[in-house]
Amino acid sequence: VTHSAIQIANVHRLRGEYEHAKSIYGEIMGNGIQHPSFSIILDKIGEVFSEQKDYNAAIKHHMTAIRIRRKCLNVTVNPEIADGMSSIGLALLKKNRKREAMDHFTIALKMYRESHFCSYHPSVTRTIRNMTDFDHGEDDLETTSIFS
Repeated sequence: VTHSAIQIANVHRLRGEYEHAKSIYGEIMGNGIQHPSFSIILDKIGEVFSEQKDYNAAIKHHMTAIRIRRKCLNVTVNPEIADGMSSIGLALLKKNRKREAMDHFTIALKMYRESHFCSYHPSVTRTIRNMTDFDHGEDDLETTSIFS
């Protein structure tokens, strides 16, 4: 049931029906018990807020998802945490907090490498693409050096 509800909420999000999507995600979360699967929902809510350009709320939800993953899975490095770090980096970039964004992108890339992702994995290429948005006119940083 939860998986189906997530898919329904995703459809509403993609159709731009953000409030309806957030409502469904909220219902799934119920009483707020921390469980690893809730981190997926929190990331989806973060995506909704990013699409609505509410980057502070997006960052908050992605950070909470990361905390839940670290606590429930008892890990500090895994690809889903890296995805969250990359999402936070993108939200920070949109807020013009470029140095903080770069820090989050770099952490994400290091986690992907430690998770044995290859340099052409979609998560890696997406993060590098987001980093290049930072690079234009900045410090002429080498974004792929982490995977060299």
